[in-house]
Amino acid sequence: MPSEKILAQKQKQVAELAEQFRAAQSVVVMEFVGLTVEEDTELRTELRKQNVNYQVIKNTIASRAVTAAGLADLVPLFFGSTSVAWSADDAVAPAKILRRFARKFAELKLKGGAVEGKALTLEEIMRVAEIPSVEELYAKIVGSLISPIAGLAIILKAIAEKMEAEGKKTAGELVGKAGSAPAEPVGTEAEEPAAAEESVAAEAETEEPAAE
Repeated sequence: MPSEKILAQKQKQVAELAEQFRAAQSVVVMEFVGLTVEEDTELRTELRKQNVNYQVIKNTIASRAVTAAGLADLVPLFFGSTSVAWSADDAVAPAKILRRFARKFAELKLKGGAVEGKALTLEEIMRVAEIPSVEELYAKIVGSLISPIAGLAIILKAIAEKMEAEGKKTAGELVGKAGSAPAEPVGTEAEEPAAAEESVAAEAETEEPAAE
């Protein structure tokens, strides 16, 4: 029979897990028999990058924890070699990452899970894994905004290349040519009559008065 110390440790573990499962956006249960150390390390590293918790838990402890967290429908999933992944921040990340690794490593088999407190079958978890992540949605939005601008730039470039091939001047070249032409002097024609009048007046002053 377990000692009181061991029982207290198990009760503490159940309480801590139950609290985390209760606060989790999603929980995914899987079987991991046959994973190598390298494969397990790769999986844990990727989950950690996405802030996803991952732990191998004894079935009795896990069953009590999910029951205490209000997820008793998950109890039938805890048999064999079982591990659990959960996230308090992202409802999609655990399922998405584990599905990708399950395709890569045949030894990793998903069983089911829960999203926002609702138990889901394996098929439903797989559908959750297909939902785009926040980063993917952001990339799509940015791409949709950039595409029209990029398309316009390509069209303008094609028009410029076609005009150049046909020997036509581009708008920029026409403007540059117009700007380089010498400007005609302003007011030259108006100044010429005034200069002529001044010359006539000067000649009149220099003439001697006629003899009486």
